[in-house]
Amino acid sequence: MRTRSPYPGAHGNGAVPSRGSSLHPVVAAIAVAFVGAVAAPISLSHAAATDSHHDSGYSYRHAADGTDGFSYAVIDPGAHSNLISSGDRQLDSIERLARAASRPLFWFSLEDREYVVRDPEWIAKAKRIVAPMQELGERQGEVGAQQSALGERQSELGHEQGRIGARMGELGGRLAALSVRDADVGDDRDAEHQRSEIRQEMESLRARMEELRQKQQPLAAQQRELGKRQQAMGHEQQRVAATASEALEKLAREAVRVGKAERVQD
Repeated sequence: MRTRSPYPGAHGNGAVPSRGSSLHPVVAAIAVAFVGAVAAPISLSHAAATDSHHDSGYSYRHAADGTDGFSYAVIDPGAHSNLISSGDRQLDSIERLARAASRPLFWFSLEDREYVVRDPEWIAKAKRIVAPMQELGERQGEVGAQQSALGERQSELGHEQGRIGARMGELGGRLAALSVRDADVGDDRDAEHQRSEIRQEMESLRARMEELRQKQQPLAAQQRELGKRQQAMGHEQQRVAATASEALEKLAREAVRVGKAERVQD
């Protein structure tokens, strides 16, 4: 399975994630996790993180020595979020359930068998288990939004710096041409006047370039700090996801044992 979900504009260790292929809108309400020995969290999408009126979606990948192990999905048709995931065979089954769902479901795959839980009380238990992941993901999304805003400002300044650099290059070329002209025709008052104007403009451009450089410095420092925060939250997300995965597997096994989980037929 390949899962990508970025925070727009994230930088540093909270790197800019690129958007993958979004599933059908109804599947945007799915929270998917693949549970194994080594957990590697995938970031919450910004769309999910900023919607305060609906449950958010989130996506995690847990590697298990090349096996799928235990996997689950919390499907909520009323949620508004963006799950970006592709390439896993189980997503077809999840998507079919999501399309048909009119109320929340708890889907899981255990020992190569797929089950779905429809009982509201048991679904509420699953939601409580994944709530810490959701809350942490929302904080990551907020930081990602800050990084995006900073990145846009840095980009604006960078574009202006680029324009100034291009203009300075153009002016430098004109000075060089005037020097060649002087060598050919000797002293030329008009050429000297042009040189003076060019040097004045270049001096003004250098001053502006320095001003922009000084504006970039604090923005870069803020990006580094936000990147550190993203890294710390990523490590915390690993821990939280592993804890939630263990609890969800126990819940799934208990649901099978007491008859609250029904088999999903192929």
